[in-house]
Amino acid sequence: MRNLANRALHIAEGLGASYVDVRVMERTTEGIEVKNGRVEGVASSTSAG
Repeated sequence: MRNLANRALHIAEGLGASYVDVRVMERTTEGIEVKNGRVEGVASSTSAG
């Protein structure tokens, strides 16, 4: 993803932008659902952009 961010910066600069701000983020979330002391569900997800 860092390569994509660098490419976006270089393209914007090449087009004459005087200011460029690029943000790259990756988020991972995990959850466990417990009901009456018993595990009912487990979930995990990752998003990037």
